[in-house]
Amino acid sequence: MSKKILAVTGIRSEYDIIFPVLKKLNDSKDFNLKVVVSGAHLSNIHGMTLKLIKKDGFKIADKIDSLPATDRLTQRPQAIASLISGLSQTIERERPD
Repeated sequence: MSKKILAVTGIRSEYDIIFPVLKKLNDSKDFNLKVVVSGAHLSNIHGMTLKLIKKDGFKIADKIDSLPATDRLTQRPQAIASLISGLSQTIERERPD
């Protein structure tokens, strides 16, 4: 029985770093990998890199909008809260190992 894995990515630079690990997990029959996409990946301003993740062949478990378009001091805490809230729902639904 394969292990169900959820990976989370929010920006292109970190996606490029974790890509080799995601690829190995995705290619293995021992794992059922799904990716949670958030942040800049969902922004047209930042190149809508969600398309790249799909093109790379990864299954998308969820898309969580966590990139506020403000310059207020509360922006980052609000983004983190939004991501945690979305992830809690995704984890409950997907039930990863």
